[in-house]
Amino acid sequence: YFREKCILRQKVPIIAKGVLIMNQQKELTSSKCHCINLRRAAGAVTDYYDRMLFGLGITLNQYSLLSNIQKIQPCSVAELARLVRLERTTLVRNLKGLYAAEWIKNDADPGNRKSKIHLMKAGEDLIEKAKKQWIQAQEEVGACLGEEGISHLTEYLLALEQLNYQHKAK
Repeated sequence: YFREKCILRQKVPIIAKGVLIMNQQKELTSSKCHCINLRRAAGAVTDYYDRMLFGLGITLNQYSLLSNIQKIQPCSVAELARLVRLERTTLVRNLKGLYAAEWIKNDADPGNRKSKIHLMKAGEDLIEKAKKQWIQAQEEVGACLGEEGISHLTEYLLALEQLNYQHKAK
């Protein structure tokens, strides 16, 4: 499914612990372990999106959370956790940086544990700017895999996610 001119295979700058470095292009080999191969691919794609958003001072994970908050605001942590399919404790940890940057706010009444998370003006502005970069990343990944490849990949990933839920239920 890979296209001949795939920008993801080129030497491009990457971010490691907040520092911009150059990616060393090398011969990639796969593992016998499906999970390792998926983790490597997920890491590479996440790094790619993070590079696209780097100039705005935001990561893909932060952009995704802000975008999802925008869809359902005001929302509780539990509602957002269900939407993004993250454990509640993981989500709370990831939201701390968004609060600190003043991109989101919780307007829950004092003593009320039910949160009312919503975007602040800075968060709304950031999403508007970042969306252009995210769309560009989407288009380049789509061009790399092709329409059919994206369709198959999405189908496979959902099947793997479903496998996990089936085993959790047992």
